[in-house]
Amino acid sequence: MKKLLSAILLTAIIGGILMTGCSNTGKTVNAALGAPCFTGSGCVYEGSLSAITDGNEKTSAVIRPDPDYASELTFGDWYGNSHTEALPAGRIAVTVDLGFITAAEKITVTGEYSGAVKVYLSDDGYNFTKYLGEFGEKTIPVNSDVKAVMLTFESGEITLSEIAVTGIRTAEKVLLSSGCSYEWEGTRMTAYSDAGTELTDGIYFEKNDDENTDALSGRTSHEEDGLTGKYGNVITVDLGSIKNVSEVSFGAYLARGGKSLVPDRIDVRYSADGEAWTDFGQSFLVSRSGASEDCSNRYFVTRAYTVEARYIRIFTYADGLFCTDEIEIYGCKTAVAEPGYSRPAAVESLTDTAAGCEALINGTPASALTDLIFTAGVPAGGSSTVKINLGKTTGITGVCVVCDGEITGISSAAEGKALYTEAAGIYTAYLLFGEAVTADEIEISFNCSGNVLEAEAFSGAAQLPAVSGGFFQLPTNGGGNVAAQNSEYSWFLQLKGMHDLGMSVVVIQYSTHFIAKTTLINGRHLADAGYTYTATYGCEDVCRAVLDAAAKLGMKVYIGTIHDADFTDPAANTAQYKAIVEDSKASINDIYELYSSHPAFGGYYLSDETCDHWLNLNGGVEACRSVYEGQSEYIRSIDGDASIMIAPAIWRSGDPAAGADNLYEMLKPSEEGGKPVVDIVAVQDCLGRELSLTVSDEAYSAWLERCELWAKAIRKAGAEFWHDAEVFEITSTSKRFPEIKKSLALQAPISGGIIVFDIPHYFSPCPMTGINDPYGDYKRRIMTEYIEYYSSLTE
Repeated sequence: MKKLLSAILLTAIIGGILMTGCSNTGKTVNAALGAPCFTGSGCVYEGSLSAITDGNEKTSAVIRPDPDYASELTFGDWYGNSHTEALPAGRIAVTVDLGFITAAEKITVTGEYSGAVKVYLSDDGYNFTKYLGEFGEKTIPVNSDVKAVMLTFESGEITLSEIAVTGIRTAEKVLLSSGCSYEWEGTRMTAYSDAGTELTDGIYFEKNDDENTDALSGRTSHEEDGLTGKYGNVITVDLGSIKNVSEVSFGAYLARGGKSLVPDRIDVRYSADGEAWTDFGQSFLVSRSGASEDCSNRYFVTRAYTVEARYIRIFTYADGLFCTDEIEIYGCKTAVAEPGYSRPAAVESLTDTAAGCEALINGTPASALTDLIFTAGVPAGGSSTVKINLGKTTGITGVCVVCDGEITGISSAAEGKALYTEAAGIYTAYLLFGEAVTADEIEISFNCSGNVLEAEAFSGAAQLPAVSGGFFQLPTNGGGNVAAQNSEYSWFLQLKGMHDLGMSVVVIQYSTHFIAKTTLINGRHLADAGYTYTATYGCEDVCRAVLDAAAKLGMKVYIGTIHDADFTDPAANTAQYKAIVEDSKASINDIYELYSSHPAFGGYYLSDETCDHWLNLNGGVEACRSVYEGQSEYIRSIDGDASIMIAPAIWRSGDPAAGADNLYEMLKPSEEGGKPVVDIVAVQDCLGRELSLTVSDEAYSAWLERCELWAKAIRKAGAEFWHDAEVFEITSTSKRFPEIKKSLALQAPISGGIIVFDIPHYFSPCPMTGINDPYGDYKRRIMTEYIEYYSSLTE
């Protein structure tokens, strides 16, 4: 006999609140009551996680680090050496999703644990990009709009009996799928009954309970998803009529006596008529247990608002036996509108209005303080004052000084927030004003025992040591990596995580592979030129999905043209350069026709990369200029106002001055008063290529010497100078955060635009792996460090 759970127990165990009486919208309530709860990577637990949000402090769950989970990760580097990265021991993460947005007032944690708890907030259910802080008390003030909360503990084993989030709900979540019919093609397994209603009947499998073993349903299926090219089980639920849908949740079980599949990632689409389908979202595995027939293998696709749908289709990508007991589809009785999104500050290449201005230090003229050269300066003499004549009245948002000795006590006539950074013996002190100060002269006072290298006054957004955008390196031959498999809503979430951290620039690095003759742009010009488009991405049009997401968020997207130029032997590859430029026209034409009128289109990215070593070769300047100028001239002939970007690399090869001179020769306008070859040069720092995992001060110093010369050459040519910071290590893993922080600290005073390579593989706040992936966990931990750091810059 099956066991039918009561409505109260249903809300506690499954985690959605089935409203049967009056609404609590607009009232102060515990918004976490009955909400789904998940643990982070590397955790095991006893009891049910639903006890944490069931409203009953007598029930609890014991959570501890999994002794079998990786405590360290070993990676090989590009040269065949191995390196070990340690995972922080004892970290436990617990996430509670509230359904719709709640204006939260406080979080109350009831249970037994030692030490403090860190709190992160999300308003979309995926990106926990707001760091609330670290708290020793168990009642935590919030004052923020929240969809989900994540609490992290460093105390080893913990016992949680309740997490309550007190606040005012904007909407109530209701169960929509109860009793609904569904279709599930495939071979039904005789061990599991399924008459077509078992997945929506409110009856759940209970481990070790012989009375309800037939609550579990399983089938073997091999259906193809034409969008991704993947095979597996596909389940379509009919809600009976159009409903306001916000959430889909279900579990995957390990089968009795057979091998069932627990996929890493699933996809959900919705339709009003069963014919036209729209992406609802994707889910990686959000909780995991290896125990047989354990419902902790769960997937959770959620939004903070509703869409109108009658049909919900789930692509499990389990190509074989898939087992589950219930599919829960939630929503709201009335539609919940998508919220608006703020616009992040646009990248401004150089906001230092003090550059080139007259400067005094302690009354003595000091032109070295405003020359944008950071390797030479003047003695500070302890307590010092720098006075800068700006030459005109302008609005100043903040100031900074850069020294080779520790700085303390920065101040100015206007009050502001002080920030201090240090990297490789270079110290920077910022004073950020709450409101712009109108002035024609600025004084900065501070203490420093070393030399003052530079003083700056920001007329726009301050050049903070933070990331302002990033690259996406996608394959041109189909959806073969995790980012390329993103659905439309997953792209939105990916970019929203960037947006939440102040980023405004997205670069799709590659679109067309010259040698392989493959492309991710399904355009007529590329097809006519013999390039192959493979339709196995996670959406119909990758570039448009990214552009659409960016438009909602106020971000800009640069799309790569073509790549494969070999700059290592200029004399031997002249014919290749001509052929690449010729084929680039097909790519540029398709980008122009398909995307250039999109409101989020930022411009063209010329995908081939050069470096100081190749520029210094005999014929190197001419080779690189032919590839870049050949494309830029064509772009400007059809899209004259478009912005064009490249990203050459500082390999720290040869004479620094010679490399900078060659870079200028490559970039300079072909005629006086004309445009440079490109508009933006985002310089790769190559600080991810060190043989050791820790970058030496000597490497930073050598890089800084070249960087300031490159910046001068680029600006002399009339282009904008940005950075392309490498956030990976030689092991092809995410760079440890202290190293990222050092790079940002050195780069920010030289350029206001720091984009990183690359977002999905190394620097994504949005989950890109399942809970069972130790490397994904490693990256997420690095991102939480950046989120905490970013909060310290902006709060």
